[in-house]
Parts: sequence; structure tokens; C-alpha cells
Amino acid sequence: MSMTKIQITNTELYGMPGYAWNMFNRRIRDKRVEQTPIQKTIALCLTYDTEIYDYRDWGGTDLLEEEDIDAIDTRDWFHGHLDFFDFCETNDIDIDELAQALITVNMPEFAENLNKAAKSRQDDICHEADVWYVDNADDLLDAIQVYWRSKFDEIFEIVDENYTMRPPKDGFWVGMFIVAIFFILMLIAGTTNPDGPPVLLMSICASGLVLTGLILALYAIRWKISVIKDVITVCSPFRAKRIIRFDELSFAHTHRKGVIIYAQGKRLFLVSKAIPGFAYTMFVAQLNMAEKIVDKQTAGFIVRQPKPTIIAGFIWPLISVWVLIWVLQRQMNPANIYEKAFFSAAVLASFWYLAHCLLWKVSVLENSIKVRSSFGLETEYQITDITKVEVTKQKMTVSVNGKKAFKVAITCDAYQDLRKKLQNADIPV
Repeated sequence: MSMTKIQITNTELYGMPGYAWNMFNRRIRDKRVEQTPIQKTIALCLTYDTEIYDYRDWGGTDLLEEEDIDAIDTRDWFHGHLDFFDFCETNDIDIDELAQALITVNMPEFAENLNKAAKSRQDDICHEADVWYVDNADDLLDAIQVYWRSKFDEIFEIVDENYTMRPPKDGFWVGMFIVAIFFILMLIAGTTNPDGPPVLLMSICASGLVLTGLILALYAIRWKISVIKDVITVCSPFRAKRIIRFDELSFAHTHRKGVIIYAQGKRLFLVSKAIPGFAYTMFVAQLNMAEKIVDKQTAGFIVRQPKPTIIAGFIWPLISVWVLIWVLQRQMNPANIYEKAFFSAAVLASFWYLAHCLLWKVSVLENSIKVRSSFGLETEYQITDITKVEVTKQKMTVSVNGKKAFKVAITCDAYQDLRKKLQNADIPV
């Protein structure tokens, strides 16, 4: 058993209201940990309060509205002193020790009321003690909080932030499931009909899916973000380890999936809400403490292709390649060269579409908009130079200095943010 102080970080203390109090309550409830005199004093007072009111939460829930003070001993949510004395006998709580704890938190009136009921243990005397308790119950919880704050340095020890964020394990198991299923299918296809054209197509498909599963599993294993004090270490399967300090971050903004982090105007990584455990909440609180989460309408955000479009960008090249392989394996005569050329062009167009889905993006900064095309070329436009914005049912067309500059589909992620940004800049949309 340990009587050491409770360790807490500055982020948990100042950036997460109520966390220190809840952590303290969990600590004094833990029977495996030996309590200090201060912890035991508060634990006794809180036990008294919560057992009298069985609905009351140790976080300080307000009392229910009292309709009839004379009927309090008949309410299901009110135990009263008689029931509390039975509870003390069952749980080895000493009444004299509890009374001394109430005096220690500067509530001698509660100690006197408790002793009066404990000595008589008669219905009428205990009922009077219950009535007095209900009239003054909020004062007790306030006194406990005041005493707790006055002993803060003796209860808590401030330590540096130290935690690691990892993706959910679901990604690993999904990846391994894909690998196992399609590896088996590939073996079956290769052994049943090794010479037929469909086998080659199935082998290519299965190989691609197996590779996808391996990448997904590898990502789930290798990806992590470690935070020690104010230093962030980002580990990714396909990029070199990067170390960056909190003061080097440009800004961050909340996203429906989590928080997107930027440094030097460039997007670094997305911290997902799905990260298990307490690390995500801690990271967001630390960003708030460092004032890095700002209004994305003024700081910046990115408009990308919607998910269905990106998925289609992956599917079309696969389909086109399969068809082209099938055409080439038919061993056609040279007269059908046009058919081969057509499907070859379809393959090239499909890969261009994939590149468009992956490369195209619109980066909206505070005073400018950067547009990256399908070929990776980037053009920057000043928001003050935008002269016209036309919106149809399918897309938004932005004109700069009287010329059409770029188009954004209304289904794109963050399209509404872009529209609001332009409207805030007094550009008619």
C-alpha cells in the first residue's frame, strides 16, 4: 500500500476543470491504497454526505427541490441518520472519528447534530437531525471543497505530461482479417484453375487486397504519437520519425473525426477521436492550454475531395487494368489494335482520375487560398482579389480578377467552411 501524493499534470489541473477533484475521489475510494490523514478526513465527510443522500454524486450534485421537509424520511433518495448508523456498523465507520473529521473541515455544527442523533438513536431525535441536515447540507459540501483546496499541496504532486496515443486495435484486426481471407482465396484460385484468365485477375485483386491489409495492420502497429512535457514525437510507418515542440505548432482546429495539427502552415497529422483511453482528451486540453486550437475560419483549413470520390478513384484503375489484361490475353489479331488502344487510354484516364482525387486540394489560409491541381501544381490567390463566386446545385466556381480560377464541388469536405469564409470576407456568394 502507498501513501504517496496523487500525481497530476498542469494540463489536467488547469485545462480540465473538475478533473483533479474527480481523481481525488477515485483515489480515496480505492480500498487498495492506504489513505493519508487528510484523505481519510475528507473521505469520512463525503461518505457521510453521500450515504445520507443516496442520489448525491461526490462531484457535488445539487440537492433535489424540497417539497415537504417533514416527509424527508419517507423518500427513497433520503436515507437519514438511522439508516446511516446501520451503514456505519456494517462498514466499520467510527462515529466519533467521523465527528472529529467534520470538526476538522470547520463544520462543528454538523458534528454536534451527528452526535446528538448517535447518542439517542430514537426516531424523533434522528428525524430532527435529518431536518436540520437537509436545511444545511450544501454548507457541508462547500466546506469539504474549501478544506480540500487548502490542502492541495499536501494531496497532489505536479508532474510533467507523459502519454502516448495509438490508433484503435480494430485497424490491426481488420487488416489481418483481409490478409487471411484473400490469401486463402488466392491459393484456392491458383490451385483450381492455374491456366485460366480469371485466375490472373483474381490473383491481382487478391494480391492488392492482401497488400492493403498488411499496410493497415502495419499502420495500426507502428503509428503513434508520444507526448513528453511539451515535446511531440510522431511515428508513422511510411515517414521518418518527427519531433516537434508545442510552441512550434502553427495552429490546430477541431474536425468531426478529431483534431488536425498544423506546423509552419502545413498539415502534420490528424489525431482521431477514436483513440482509446484518456490520451485524446489530454492532448486536446494541452492544445487548449497552449492556445493552439483556434477558429478555423480565421486560421485555416483544407478542402478535399469527398470520400466517395476518393474511393472511386481507387476502384476505376483496378477495373480498367483488369479489363485491359483480359483484352490482351484474348490474343486478338492486329485488326483489333483500336480496341487495345481504347482500353489503354481508359487505364491512363483512370490513373489520372486517381491522381486527381489524391492530389487535388484547396488550402484556405487567413488571407489567401492555395489550390493544388491534379498534377501537383499549386497556385495561390489572395482573398481580396476574388471578384465573383457562383454556386450551382453541384459546384462552386470562384473567379479571381474576372477570370475563373478554380471549382469546388459542394460535396467536398469543408465546403461549407469555405463558403462561410468567403461570406465573412464580404464576397457575394
